[in-house]
Formats: sequence, structure tokens, C-alpha cells
Amino acid sequence: VIIISPMAPFPILPAWILSKIYKARLIYEVKDIWPLSLIELGGFSKAHPFIRFMSWFEKFAINKSDIIVSNLQNYGQHIKRDLNIDKEFIWISNGVDLDEL
Repeated sequence: VIIISPMAPFPILPAWILSKIYKARLIYEVKDIWPLSLIELGGFSKAHPFIRFMSWFEKFAINKSDIIVSNLQNYGQHIKRDLNIDKEFIWISNGVDLDEL
């Protein structure tokens, strides 16, 4: 298994290549929604060349990964609604369940 946990989606390409070479499953962990964060918070246009470049990497990462995990609870909705991709998504809480303590 290869687990890739980048801040931005660019390292997915070498991770995907390694997963093919070693016949390994690829797990992609999303920490932030790039490039949507730049669009919403930074005011960048969806047509900006860098945003389009990042969008390609985001879609590539989601399509080529075997499993998508994130601490962002609604990321699964984002990939289905905004990117129109149906992919296995696992939410991993970043917090503590006080009832379990």
C-alpha cells in the first residue's frame, strides 16, 4: 500500500507511478480542498491557468486512487457533487469522541 498525504495534489503523480511499478494499492489523504480553497478564500478565478492545473491534479488523484480518506467530513459530497466522481471515501475524524473516553 502507498499512502500519499500531500498538502497540495501534485505528489500524486509519482505516488501513482510507484503504485503501478510495485502493484500496490494507492490511498490518497485529502487535508484541504485544492484548488477550491484558493478560489473561495483567495479570490482566484476558476479559469486561472494555475487553478486549472491544480484541478487536473485533484481529479487525477481522485480517479487514480483506490481509496480517498480525509478528516474533512463532507469531502465525499464535494467529489460527487462538484467533480461528478463516484469514488470510495472514508472520513477519519480529527477529533476525540468524548463518549469513548
